[in-house]
Parts: sequence; structure tokens; C-alpha cells
Amino acid sequence: MNSLEKLARVVHEAPEDFYCGYINEKGIQWGSSHTGYIERFFHASKKQILAERDRLSGKPTEWVNDWARWRAQDGDGFWVEYQEKPRVSEPEDWKVKDGELNVIYPKGEVLGDWRDTLEERVMEDFIHKEYGEVFKELAKKEQSKWNGEGLPPVGTTYKEAELFGLGYSNPKYEVVAHHYNGACVVVSVEVEGGVNYMPAKPCHFKPLKSEREQVIEKMVEVADKSIEEGVSVVHSITEALYDTFDIKLRGEGE
Repeated sequence: MNSLEKLARVVHEAPEDFYCGYINEKGIQWGSSHTGYIERFFHASKKQILAERDRLSGKPTEWVNDWARWRAQDGDGFWVEYQEKPRVSEPEDWKVKDGELNVIYPKGEVLGDWRDTLEERVMEDFIHKEYGEVFKELAKKEQSKWNGEGLPPVGTTYKEAELFGLGYSNPKYEVVAHHYNGACVVVSVEVEGGVNYMPAKPCHFKPLKSEREQVIEKMVEVADKSIEEGVSVVHSITEALYDTFDIKLRGEGE
């Protein structure tokens, strides 16, 4: 049994607001966001531990039925999707009204109290097959992009901003918390064999330019170079568009 599996098997004993789990000479420990950077011991984020717990318990990775609104594991380890919210039926089962739809999936391990596994499907998942991608695109558009001022918001990753000056080269990271009353953030950096947590200041981040910004910057660069070489402004811009971006211009006779 590896260290991540050990944490996953007892994560139900962790406090609700735990931030990470780690194993030291005293055994399994649960840390808050104030635990700081733990380098000497095996440690994993809450997200990693819960994902491993789901794998061990056999929890389905996706909702299968369009009509399903609830899902839970029973005392025997079977995962079941329900149309309506079920209620506990002793000794180790869930009960629904006669005639209501439900479906049973292969069983997994019962880790902790099976009564705590009941979850409601969020609306986006409930109609995912019809509108899921639309919701995702709308959500992306509604998210405000960090402009480099102040602290990058929780959830910022290497895909939105570059992280430098902490001893890593182009690291894959995620901002997981704000720390010390907003003086810095805590980032989780992917490393071989796990994740490292460390504080970072705003000066360690630089917003990445969007594809549109990169294209415009390149167009301006090519046009400016052409102008410096004595080519007319109109001619330089036309060449920049055609040669750099392979835009074929078609003339419609007038």
C-alpha cells in the first residue's frame, strides 16, 4: 500500500477544512492552509487524496443516466444512481419509492460511513449531454482574466500565468490559497512523485498573453521591421498579413 492510498483510506477522519495530508514519523497528519511547505515528508493535496479515495471505492467517474439526480454507495459497496433523493434504510441500504428509477453499478470498497456518500448531481452535469459544452464555454468567458495587479486568484494555473524565480523551470502549478492576510499565495507545484507546496509573491507571476495578443504583437513586430527597412506603411502591413499569417488576398474587380 503506497502513501497516497494510506491517506485515502482514512480521509473520512480528516477535518472538513483540511488542505493536505502528509505522513511523518508520527504517522498520518492533516494540515490546514497554514501548514506551509512540507518538504521532508510524503504529502498530497486534498484533491489528490479524494481522487484516490474515489478510485478505491469504485465510484463511477461519470454520470451515466440522463434521468439520474442522486448517487450514493450502499453498505455493501455498490454505487447506485437514483431519480429521486433516497433515504437511509437500515441496515445497509438506501430506499426509494416504488416505481422510481435506479441503477446499480459494480461494487467497490466502503471507506468510512457509507451514509456520507450521497451526492446530488449539479445542474450542469444533469444536462451535460445536451448542453454541457455550452455551459463550459460560457463559464470560461465569464471568468475574469488576471491582469497582473495584486495577487493571482485561487485557481490560477500555469496556463494563465508564468511562475518564475522559485527554482523551477516552466513548472506546472496551481494557486491553491491566499496566505498571510493576502501578502502572498500558496502554490502547488507538480514534481516527480508528488506535489510541493510553497509561498509565492505577486512578483513571481507574469500573466501569459492570449493568442489574440500574441498574434497582434507579431503583426506589429513584422510591420515595424518592414517600416525600418524603408517600405511604406500600407505595403509593410500587407506583407506582414500575407507572409506571416498566410492570408491570401482576393481582389474583387469594381
